[in-house]
Amino acid sequence: MKIRKRLALNHSMLILLSLCAIVFNSLVLVTLADDSTIINEAGRLRALSFSMSNTTRALQLSEGSREAVALQDGLRADIERFDDVILLLKNERHFQSYRPAAEGLTDLTGTWNENFKPYYLAILSEAGDPAVPSYLPGDVEAFVDEINTMVSGYANHSRATMLRGLFINAALIFALMAVAVYAAVTTNRQVRRPISLLIDELRESADTDAEAARQVQYLGVNELAEMSAYMDLMLQDELTGVLNRRGGIAKLRRLNPYDAVSLCFLDIDGLKEVNDTLGHAYGDELMITVAAAAKEAIDDDAFVVRLGGDEFLIAMPGSSTFEADQVKQRINSRFDKINSEDNRPYIISVSIGIA
Repeated sequence: MKIRKRLALNHSMLILLSLCAIVFNSLVLVTLADDSTIINEAGRLRALSFSMSNTTRALQLSEGSREAVALQDGLRADIERFDDVILLLKNERHFQSYRPAAEGLTDLTGTWNENFKPYYLAILSEAGDPAVPSYLPGDVEAFVDEINTMVSGYANHSRATMLRGLFINAALIFALMAVAVYAAVTTNRQVRRPISLLIDELRESADTDAEAARQVQYLGVNELAEMSAYMDLMLQDELTGVLNRRGGIAKLRRLNPYDAVSLCFLDIDGLKEVNDTLGHAYGDELMITVAAAAKEAIDDDAFVVRLGGDEFLIAMPGSSTFEADQVKQRINSRFDKINSEDNRPYIISVSIGIA
């Protein structure tokens, strides 16, 4: 598999597992929050049952009308809250999805509607009537035990759901860690290690210019930037710093074939004589001077190529012949100034052709 596809696959797997873990944990948190609300509300039924039973007894024993009115208001409020909790539990999807809890709520609602609620309403509407029995038509303790069984069953169900969620979450985290380790190993084996070997080879290839290679290493850039820097070194002429033949031809091929481009061909006059009579140090100085003058005369879009020996090429994308002729004049003016001011043991002269 190609490196690009391998990296894309590794990253996709990590992203997918991370999204799964985030979504799953969000769903678990929502479920736990709903279950907590359900259990708290269902637990209120116990307190309300005892409260209504105690209120009924107090109402039957009350002697003052003002106390009786307050007790009746409290009983009426408890009845309404009890009905509200039952309605809430009937509408809770999570609660109804657990069949034992749903069945327990149905039985509980039947007992409430058939026995306890009618008695409490009769107490409120017929307070003091001898026809109203003075005892509850059901065992409050047994009724509360029925509520406890329903609430405890759902609480155990919620706890089991949470444990399953924790197990699945642990499995997702383990899978995420396994994929991360696999991605790190494959990246090191298929990407990082080959890149390190390639960089070592590029360093050796660029070792002809040791100072430039040291500058690249001291930049502290990442591997790709370092590779790019070494490639640039390999495509540069070591002596003059302009593009070498390989780099220049590659750059020329990348130009849009439908765009205008002007070319200046430079040939240094008398380089062989300078080398033969004055030595190659002066010949190198001459070529460096010609390359520098060519670079100074062009704009940022243009580039200079050393084709080999004493031959240079200036490529100017988007330039006209007139603009190329101006570059030629600037180069010759630069050489005239050097010839008149530097007192060099040779005269700088180039032959320039424009196309």
